[in-house]
Amino acid sequence: MNENLTSKHFDFIPFGSRALVFEFACDKCDCEIESDEIDIPISDLSAETARDSFNCDSEIVICNECGKKFEICVEASYVGGVGRIYNLPEEYEISIKHIPTPTYGEEPEYVIPSGT
Repeated sequence: MNENLTSKHFDFIPFGSRALVFEFACDKCDCEIESDEIDIPISDLSAETARDSFNCDSEIVICNECGKKFEICVEASYVGGVGRIYNLPEEYEISIKHIPTPTYGEEPEYVIPSGT
């Protein structure tokens, strides 16, 4: 989307989460919008600076009532995360749900088939 559009800036902590879900009201019709899960991109751990470690993932969300389009851009680095919702004014409130990274229990048990 065009960089000249109004946009809502947000910060988030990417550690321990694999994705984000956004909720906000459409500024055109006031309908509540919920995004699908947007994956948090993996930062470039080989980068020499935090600025260089940013990677971006974006999704288009469309209001079901009026059809207005919003682009959600999520950027993550090895020091944190930022993003924007393009086409949403800065003064609008948003809610961000963190989808946790799955955790796995103890070491897996290896089963050796009998007769080998």
